[in-house]
Amino acid sequence: MNIKSLKATRFGRAMARILGEEKGAVLMEYVVLGVLLVAAVVAAVIVFGNRERDAFDVMGKSINGETAEAQAKQDEARGRQQAGAASAEAQGQGVNGGEY
Repeated sequence: MNIKSLKATRFGRAMARILGEEKGAVLMEYVVLGVLLVAAVVAAVIVFGNRERDAFDVMGKSINGETAEAQAKQDEARGRQQAGAASAEAQGQGVNGGEY
């Protein structure tokens, strides 16, 4: 049965008023799901973007035989990570809220 034939009866119209129409509900669920998925991807890129870029850069340079440049890039990335960890520890944002 389709909605039009149900609305043709008095009972169908009453049920449509009580329950509401669900015509756009499925589309809205997909829109919400899509927005959440995009937000998760953006958050992942923000959190892991630099680290992943550095890792792929080091791998690419290693494959091309540019080992000195790859080692320098790896040391630079490690230094940034250690500086960020030290900064977080100084602010009391380390593991378990600063408690080890």
